[in-house]
Amino acid sequence: MVNDDNFHQASEVFPFHHPDVISTCDPETTVPCQLQHQSITQNYYNDLNERVLKGTEIAAVDVKTKLKSREHAWLQAGFEADFETLDHTYDRCAMVNQLALDWALENSSEEALARYNAKGQKLVMGTDVEAINGGSWIIQNLKYKDSGDTTTLVSYELTTADNFPIPDTNGMHYCKVLSPFRAIEWIYVDSLSKFDSLASNNEAEELFLQ
Repeated sequence: MVNDDNFHQASEVFPFHHPDVISTCDPETTVPCQLQHQSITQNYYNDLNERVLKGTEIAAVDVKTKLKSREHAWLQAGFEADFETLDHTYDRCAMVNQLALDWALENSSEEALARYNAKGQKLVMGTDVEAINGGSWIIQNLKYKDSGDTTTLVSYELTTADNFPIPDTNGMHYCKVLSPFRAIEWIYVDSLSKFDSLASNNEAEELFLQ
């Protein structure tokens, strides 16, 4: 599959409002076949708020990603496909986000990784939540749920089967995706705020104020 990503607001209609697979493969072919896929991506950032002690994220707080469903891609490639098995599993977005976190862990410095392992809240992936429609999917951001020593990251997905009755929105799989930069920022900064910050350490706070 060769992808052409269109980087613009997920709510915009032009040039592409919905993702698409614009080619097919003959299931009887004996030579390699490429599927041409068009995706849509939007980085979403929080507004700077200097009155919040914790600070504002530098990285995108989430990446709105519109893809065609795995079911649709398999069908276009000439294979049999089952929507429930391939898409309606509530873990596909979490799997992508885990890959971003894995990359961040592999590319963090030894010092940052040691501090994260010793005092940081570990980021773990929760079960995807299904949005009720495209509008609700757009406005819902990734959710960070404090669970003590860990923080659970929950993504919002929107999936439709290939036989969905509205042709323009069938065969979709939308995800709120964790930016690799945001994953790095979590390891270096946000994960430490609960157990390794001035707010969590009275002795350090008194020293800072002297």
